[in-house]
This record gives sequence, C-alpha cells and structure tokens, in this order.
Amino acid sequence: MIAEYQGNIYFASDHDDYIALVTHDPSKCIGWYESEHDYFYKYIPLNDPELKNLYEIHFWVRYHDNVEKNELWLVDEGRYVGIVPNIEEGKVVIDVEHDSKDETWEQYDKYAASKIINLKDCEEFIIEKIFYKKNGSKFNTVEKSKVNLETFKNTMITYRNENL
Repeated sequence: MIAEYQGNIYFASDHDDYIALVTHDPSKCIGWYESEHDYFYKYIPLNDPELKNLYEIHFWVRYHDNVEKNELWLVDEGRYVGIVPNIEEGKVVIDVEHDSKDETWEQYDKYAASKIINLKDCEEFIIEKIFYKKNGSKFNTVEKSKVNLETFKNTMITYRNENL
C-alpha cells in the first residue's frame, strides 16, 4: 500500500486504526521515526489530517503474446518471480499461473511462468489506483488511467522500493 503524507510518498501498512509509514530515505523522516535495518517507520492514526491519500497501485499493459490468449497483463516488476526487469530500458515482467507453453516463457514454479517483455511491444499502458483514503476522506474507489509509455515508466520508477 502507498501513503501520501506531508507531501511525501511512503510504503504503508494497515494496522486497524493506524498506518505504518515506511521509507528507505532518511530525508523523508518528518518528525519522529524509528529506525530498523535500512529503513525507517512511523505509526500515524488513519484519521491524521496530514495523511492525504492511501492506495494500492498496479501497472497494466495491453500486450499480444504468441501463445497466451490474455491481452491485459498485470506487470509484476519481478517482485515475486525473481526475474529482474529493467524498466529504464523498457523491460517488464508478466506472469501466468500455469506451466509455460513455449520457450519464450520461463517456468519459475510448478504451475507458474513468467516472461520479460518490451514495453515498445505493448499497445496500451494503464495505471490503476485503489483508494482507501483520497484527499483526506475515507472511501473505496478505483481509478484507472491510460497513460503514454514515458509516464508509465516514470511512474513505475517513482514507486520502486528504493525510491519510497
């Protein structure tokens, strides 16, 4: 989950009526933060007026594969499968929840395979945000935005672990 708090973007995890803000960037440590390993964290109430937005973010591409029928793919960014994408060069990872059907897919689990694709081969780029709090008010809503390739890449870079 992502939190926008006091003008910064943080990882967030929900703890009932509190949110844990997490960052790797010491310059984002506004006020009092705890330190652990290579990150900092702070608990704030969910109703804190400085907590403007709380959401999940997902990146989708429209891509036509030679063997898979799916056209809309959730970009996995290599977080789960161990394959390292290179977003700066326009390379991202997509997955299927079954065995690979040809050599262009890499089997990484008994019933799961992934593939690195080039964003230049995609027809559409969508950024999805699932809001739990927006503009300071609690509510659940989903926003999907179609964006161009550069906006897609730059947004993915912004939300990387090391940039939060």
